[in-house]
Amino acid sequence: MENAYLCITNQNIENKYNERVFFTRPADEKKWSVSLNELQADELRKAWKELIENYQEEHEREIEAGSERPPQTSYGKWSRHITGGSQEAQLKDGTLCYAFVEKDGKNLKVTALYPVMIARKLFEVDPDSLLPESLKPPGTFKELSPADRVFGWVNQKGKGAYKGQLRLHSVKCLSTDAIQEFTDDPANNPGLPLTILGQPKPQQSRFYVAKDKQGGALSKGTPKQDGYASANQGLRGRKVYPHHKAIAHNTEYWNDPMRDRTGQSVNGYYQEYRRPKKDGTEQRDSQNRSIQAWVKQNTQFQFDIDITNLSSVELGALLWLLTLLDKHYHRLGGGKPLGFGSVQLKIDWSQTDLQLGQDWQQYYESLLPIDPPDPKQAEQCIDTFKQTVALAYSPKKNTEDFEEVLFIRAFKQAAKGLDGPIHYPRVSAQPDPDGENFEWFTENEKGKKLALPSLWDETGLPYWE
Repeated sequence: MENAYLCITNQNIENKYNERVFFTRPADEKKWSVSLNELQADELRKAWKELIENYQEEHEREIEAGSERPPQTSYGKWSRHITGGSQEAQLKDGTLCYAFVEKDGKNLKVTALYPVMIARKLFEVDPDSLLPESLKPPGTFKELSPADRVFGWVNQKGKGAYKGQLRLHSVKCLSTDAIQEFTDDPANNPGLPLTILGQPKPQQSRFYVAKDKQGGALSKGTPKQDGYASANQGLRGRKVYPHHKAIAHNTEYWNDPMRDRTGQSVNGYYQEYRRPKKDGTEQRDSQNRSIQAWVKQNTQFQFDIDITNLSSVELGALLWLLTLLDKHYHRLGGGKPLGFGSVQLKIDWSQTDLQLGQDWQQYYESLLPIDPPDPKQAEQCIDTFKQTVALAYSPKKNTEDFEEVLFIRAFKQAAKGLDGPIHYPRVSAQPDPDGENFEWFTENEKGKKLALPSLWDETGLPYWE
C-alpha cells in the first residue's frame, strides 16, 4: 500500500470530471525535496495568505448573493480555497499545494505556492502602494482635503467626523410630468431591467496601472507581469463617468425603453442601458437591477446652496465646478455608466449673496444693510483656485497653466463627453445577451495587449469581431 494525497478542489472549471490523487514514494520525496530556511518559509506563508485572501475578497459579493459557481461557468462549484474561510489562508504542515520552482544551481528553489494548477498570480506591488498619500482617506483633521472640508468627512478607521461647510436644500422640480413610470404593479412587474454593471477589477492592470506618476497609459504590448511591477508606476487617475454626448439628446434612443431593441442598431447605437431578453424572457437576477421609473430628459430642478467659512481656494473650486462651459455636464445618481444622470448646473447670480468674512462682520456689528456682493470677488476666487492647482500640478509649475494639468483636462473631457458609443469593452458592437464581456479581455491578452487610453487623449478601444 502506498501513501497518497487526495486533492479536492471541486468542479471549478467546466469539463472537469475527476479530482487528483498524488502518490508519495520515498524515492520521489528524496529526489524532489526542497529545503527552506525560516525566512523563505515565512515569505511563502505570507504570500500564500495574501493570495488566498485575494481570491476570497474577489468573489465575496458573488457568494453572498447566493452564487454557487464561478460566473464564467454554467455548472460546477467554487474551489475549496475560495469558500473555505480564513483557515484556507493558513499555510500549515500537510497543506497540499502546487509549487513554482526554479533551478538554483544543482538544487531547486520554491518561488511561489498555489492552491490550484491554473492559479492567479499576485503582482509585485499592490494598488494601495501606488496611490499617493494625499489621495488616501484622511485619518485626522489635519489631513482633510479641500473637498473633505467643503462636503464633510467621516473617519473610516476610528472616531472622528467633520460636518462640512456646505448645505443643499429646498430642492424643487420646475418641470411638469417629470417622471416616466415603467410599472404600476411592482410585485409582478419589477420594471425596466438594466444591463449588468461591472464591479471594479483592479487586477486588470492595463486599465488601472499607469506607467508613471502622471497617470500615463501602459504602452501597447506591455507584458502582463509588468502591471503593478514597480513603485515607480502610478494609478490611472480619478474614477469618472464621461458624458454620453452622442445619445444624451437622442429622443429615439430613450423612447419606449421597455421594448427590447438591444439587437437593433440605430445609426450605430444599441440600446445599451437595457438588459437583453434571452429566449424571449426578461433576465432579472443578482447581477442586474430593475428600475420602476426614471426622470425624463430636460427636466429642470432648482435648489439652494448655503456655504460658510470657505477659503478662497475652496470657494473658487466650488464656483468653477458650478460654472462649467456650455454643453459640459456633471454626473448624478445611479446608472452613470449607462448614460443616466447627466446634469448641467447654472448659478442664478441674481439670487446669490457671496460676502467676505469682514463684510459679514460689518453686518452683524451694525445690523444695517451691506453693499451687494462684488461679482469680481467670485472671479478672483476662481482665479485663485486655478493658480493654486497649476502651481502644484502643471508640468512647468506655472500659475498660468491650469488647462494643462492632466486631471483637469481629463475632467473637462469627461464633462464634455465623447463621440461614439460608450460601454464596457466587448468582442462585438452588439450587446451580448449573456453579458460575457470578459471575452474581450481574454482576446486582448492573446493579441494586441491594449491599455485603456488616457481620457485627455481618448481614442477608444476596438471590437474583436
